[in-house]
Amino acid sequence: MRIYDGGEFQENWEVVNSSARRVQLPAQTNPTTGCSIRWRSVGAFYRPPEIIEAPRLGSARAVRNYQIFYQSARNGQDRLTTRVHWTSGSSGKPMSAIVHYNITVTDRPL
Repeated sequence: MRIYDGGEFQENWEVVNSSARRVQLPAQTNPTTGCSIRWRSVGAFYRPPEIIEAPRLGSARAVRNYQIFYQSARNGQDRLTTRVHWTSGSSGKPMSAIVHYNITVTDRPL
């Protein structure tokens, strides 16, 4: 998805609920219980994304400057809204956009 300053965008996200059984990778001590989405190639991030509408089924948090982590133990439709901040590569001007995540939580593997 391409985003631009002042824009408002929709992103569909399918995740497996945290209580579903998962394959544990050899290097992991525990299987993962959530999912994350990472922003790249937008510009230089100068602050973490803001969560401006928290999800109702699950929980979300900004993990790093460009990554959002989500998890839910219940199936259904959820929604998360964030504001992403970056600086323009050419002018250095601070920019931001709103991203609405429409989340489908399921207990079947994707």
